[in-house]
Amino acid sequence: MRYTCCFLLFAFAFTLSHAKSTAAERPNIVVILTDDQGYADISLNPHHAAEVSTPNMDALAQDGVVFSQGYTGGPVCSPTRAGITIGGYSQSVGVYTASDGGAGFDPKKKIFPGYLPDDYVSSAIGKWHLGVDDDYPELKWHALNRGFDECYKFMGRGGHSYFNLRSDVDGKFMGPIYRNKERINDEGYMTTRLTEEAVAFIDRNKEKPFFLYLAYNAVHAPAEAPEEDIKAFQSKFPQLSKERAVLMAMLKHLDDGVGEVVAKLKRKGIFDNTLLFFLTDNGGSKSMSADNTPLRGFKQTLDEGGIRTPFIVSWPDRFSGGRTVDTPIISFDILPTALDAVGSRPVTHDFAGKSILPLLTGESTLHHDTLFWGIGPDNEWAVRRGDWKLHWIKSRLELVNLARDPSERENLADSNPEKVKELSLAFDQWLKKMANPIKGGPKRKDGIQKPADVAAQNKNMTPREIERARIREEKQAAKKAAKEKEKAMKKVANKTDEDAATTEANRPVIEAPTTNVTGPHPGSRFDLSHWKLTLPTSADNTYGGHPKEISAAALSDSFKDPHFYTDSSGAMVFWCPVVGATTEGTQFPRSELREMLQPGNPRNNWSFTGSHEMTARCRVLEIPSDPKVVIGQIHSYTGKSKPLVKLQYYKGRIEALVKESPTNGKDKKLTFPDVERGSDIDWTIRLQGGVLAITVNGTTQEENVLENDRAWADLTFYFKAGAYPQDNAGEVSEGARVSFSRLVVTHSDD
Repeated sequence: MRYTCCFLLFAFAFTLSHAKSTAAERPNIVVILTDDQGYADISLNPHHAAEVSTPNMDALAQDGVVFSQGYTGGPVCSPTRAGITIGGYSQSVGVYTASDGGAGFDPKKKIFPGYLPDDYVSSAIGKWHLGVDDDYPELKWHALNRGFDECYKFMGRGGHSYFNLRSDVDGKFMGPIYRNKERINDEGYMTTRLTEEAVAFIDRNKEKPFFLYLAYNAVHAPAEAPEEDIKAFQSKFPQLSKERAVLMAMLKHLDDGVGEVVAKLKRKGIFDNTLLFFLTDNGGSKSMSADNTPLRGFKQTLDEGGIRTPFIVSWPDRFSGGRTVDTPIISFDILPTALDAVGSRPVTHDFAGKSILPLLTGESTLHHDTLFWGIGPDNEWAVRRGDWKLHWIKSRLELVNLARDPSERENLADSNPEKVKELSLAFDQWLKKMANPIKGGPKRKDGIQKPADVAAQNKNMTPREIERARIREEKQAAKKAAKEKEKAMKKVANKTDEDAATTEANRPVIEAPTTNVTGPHPGSRFDLSHWKLTLPTSADNTYGGHPKEISAAALSDSFKDPHFYTDSSGAMVFWCPVVGATTEGTQFPRSELREMLQPGNPRNNWSFTGSHEMTARCRVLEIPSDPKVVIGQIHSYTGKSKPLVKLQYYKGRIEALVKESPTNGKDKKLTFPDVERGSDIDWTIRLQGGVLAITVNGTTQEENVLENDRAWADLTFYFKAGAYPQDNAGEVSEGARVSFSRLVVTHSDD
């Protein structure tokens, strides 16, 4: 065995020496970045499910080197992308979250193509997410203003529709497609179009050195793929959910694209002298049914499943393939590696990344001493040093040994207090050097002392003692708040019970109208498959008792009613008289839709992570004598549920009432320009990264609700829309009537 090993080492050294002597020309640089691809959604991972097949990605791994511990710079899109372009921590330029990245960092800072020799031609293809185009036509964050020579891309946040490639539409997953700085209308399937553009770029530039940044938006939401491919997976794997089948169809087109790009490089005879990097931007998304086995967690977390990526590097002229390297590397190592390969590393630089060429050529097995992750106000951070990883999440410390426990099952913090202290202090020192978040807020949420902070105040305390002291303080504060809340709630309950008893005792039983409603039912014009309807009438068709609820299935089928119908223009109309039935614990009636992520299960709602948006166009047609009508809400579900925000029409004004805390009734009022009754109101309510953004007829106001009360992050939420008058006294003919010509809800992981 000894002779065999010596022979293999000799052969490997000879191969490297020969490769170096024949690689006289500087290499082309290709970065293929996929989006939200699961760690096990690539078939080179032995843990992959039966339905996963990525032959082209697997073939690339045979040509190159697989890094089994490859990391991304962040758990969501923008931090990783910013880190790749600057060769360092995205936090150094203020990018902690997707929202920071969407806002864009300093447009004067040099990025990737600016470091390459002048004779390199460069192209950015696909998803950008490093600054939007709100300043069109200036476009200071556009790729062509950041050093790229050409591009075919979209600049909007998050994802993009895979089928609607027009630039004259707007929406959550739509927006302009740019060829260079020109907005174009295109056709086709987005993944295929990005591949075609990449192949065409290689064709045009095969005789000169080039840098191709190919950032697929697959397999990021929205879940869209050609129907025939979805059906093929459902037929072959009938046990798959519809969501998983769609994801596999999207993955197939992504793998095909990687194969076509590699095939083009090989046909042109330039693959061997191309330094190619393949990775994804963060862990797979739970909402898209991704698989990160055997890792814990998903995108948006600093668990291994949120930040570890399939990572392949190929350059046949320089190093042999078909190997696996276990040394941890990170996505922002790509730029320093590329500059090392082309011999263009600047004498002075601020790269935190390091060239991985010594690992690839076998010259070294050592790389980063320590890696850091931090996502700002979300108050989650992690440190990896050697095999140890310290992870702070939701006021809890976890210490794991990744060599023994890659799935992060065993928390070793209590038995290793010195290691906890060492890594906590290391994070503190690193964070001090980072810039403030672009979108504002602290580098990490204040108000909860971190172990290293307390240790600095009392050096005699162990990390375990520090953590216990913090928990005691939190419990005491919680008890005090609970007592105050209970006292306040008793006062409110007593008054509410008195008012309700008086109102009900004096309210006669009123029959609701039974008139047949003409015209199509609202479900034929609007997608109501994930809503339920609360009416102001009871089961016996009176304006009293418990209000009726109409299921998503009934709404989609044929339901219409005098309180919910379509008018002659096709708009969906809600009518609610002030004498209508009220739900338990409330004073006012409503004709209102309630979002249902899982129809039939009101407990399944969305959390604070990701981006959640409701967009509508409505008209307030009638108002009661107390002229307040709520037209849209984000409502909490967990605990004593309260609305996070109510959007209401009041005396010609639009007001947003933002609840400051889930434990009290105080609202902060945001006001918008007046709107005449009967006129169009275009509005959007969006919650992303703790920031509530409300836009009414082009005017936007924002409120960081986490800065008001961090407790909001522990709740779940749903959207509501309709006619909810803030009045419960008057004639049966008095009430609120609101028509909606548009109502769209979107959810994304960014």
